[in-house]
Amino acid sequence: MASKRKILTRLMPATRTVRRLREMGYVADMAELSMGLVRKDWGNFADLIAIRPDEFCCPEVLLVQATGYGEIRKRERKVLMSPDAYDCVRAGCRVQVWGWDRRHEAPKIIDLSDLGRYEPLPDGHPDRI
Repeated sequence: MASKRKILTRLMPATRTVRRLREMGYVADMAELSMGLVRKDWGNFADLIAIRPDEFCCPEVLLVQATGYGEIRKRERKVLMSPDAYDCVRAGCRVQVWGWDRRHEAPKIIDLSDLGRYEPLPDGHPDRI
């Protein structure tokens, strides 16, 4: 029988992310639409949506693009190219890219919730304000 660590490293990044978010107190689930062999991310940038209730304030909404460690920068660019990501940040959501490495139990997290300092150009490329 395989050890727990070995089983965890075989899981897809999105599955590992959902598990970790739930451990952190979020209500989390997949947000991408699967149409046969084609998958479409929510808002063209998010694999997962997570909400953490807060009794004193409004709930925290987190949108995550989960990936393998070697694809982090590619996924970061994908988020920066999505006008929907900017709209979500302006609406108060947090946006992050989680990159999983098989050798580590914790992901590398890139928080892109400061997208307000960028403005998407008409062709989708971000530019600093």
